[in-house]
Amino acid sequence: MGDGVASGGSYEGYIGGAPLAEIVPAKIGGVLGSVVHLSSESLARGLAHMLGPGDGKRCDVVSLSHGGLPAASWATVVNQLYDAGVVLVAAAGDSFQEELCAFPTHQTCYPAAFDRAITATGLTFTTGPYTTTRFGEMQGCWGPAATLQKSIAAAAANVSWMLAGTVTGWDNDGAGTSASTPQIAAAFCALWLAEHGYRFPTDWQRVAACREALFASAAPTAMSDQTGRSRLDVEAMLAPDLAIRLTALAQTHKLPYLPPDTVSFPLLRLLFDLPPPGTAAAEMCETEALQLVFTSSDAHLRDLVRNSFNSAAVSPGNAAYLRSAFTANPDMSSNLRAYLAKPSP
Repeated sequence: MGDGVASGGSYEGYIGGAPLAEIVPAKIGGVLGSVVHLSSESLARGLAHMLGPGDGKRCDVVSLSHGGLPAASWATVVNQLYDAGVVLVAAAGDSFQEELCAFPTHQTCYPAAFDRAITATGLTFTTGPYTTTRFGEMQGCWGPAATLQKSIAAAAANVSWMLAGTVTGWDNDGAGTSASTPQIAAAFCALWLAEHGYRFPTDWQRVAACREALFASAAPTAMSDQTGRSRLDVEAMLAPDLAIRLTALAQTHKLPYLPPDTVSFPLLRLLFDLPPPGTAAAEMCETEALQLVFTSSDAHLRDLVRNSFNSAAVSPGNAAYLRSAFTANPDMSSNLRAYLAKPSP
């Protein structure tokens, strides 16, 4: 128990969504010490640490506020966490003036965008989307549509969180999806696993059951492009009857298994008549091409690529534009340029 002062009043009690949980910190500074990563190996190493912190155990839940451009090493460790039964809740990201993680798009950051990660979006006090039209003010990131289907929202403004240098050790100015992510990780995963985790095998089925509990119990919101399909409802999530129903699904092998995440760019192969990547070098070229899209200042290019994720059809005119925009990018490496110029076998 502890005493504290908040907003001029007094407080006594626990702080946090799962105050009795054991915390394993992993410091993985990004660009200039921020949470922004540009294909950083440190993020992959930090996530891998959760598989074996050094005490012979592995973590149950990971709350991740970091993100950036997709990297193959990130996909690898996200897959390892999933198969080991570790739930990953990752922040969708925050934007200023429509810039995501210092990139000119509001799209969800990686690794939150991976299918096997749970994407944390933000809500305001009125349970509306964490967005703003005020110049220079922070708002949350969101989308595309496929990512919204696995996005869950929690409070992302004026949230209590730990703060060094204060008398109490915490304050009420937490903001961003970095603030909503630990709420989901604590309430959904830590509390749910403490109450019901024993019912499920200690492998991917625990993750699958957790995800089903989260989305089956989440309170509906007005479906929007900013929040996803639901918001966190802890009381409903912890209901015993829901856990019993999920236990029956596990016993009959009916929990859904998600295929491994990859950093793949099939549209690139379609546009340039390339075969599926059969080598590590080809996979690296696809990863670079996808990263170039995320960092491009060409909004039309970004929109066309984003729409291609939901539709296999690309009009001839758009295909010609995409090919031209790709090849005109001055930041493209010589290896990728040579890869795109290869004749189809």
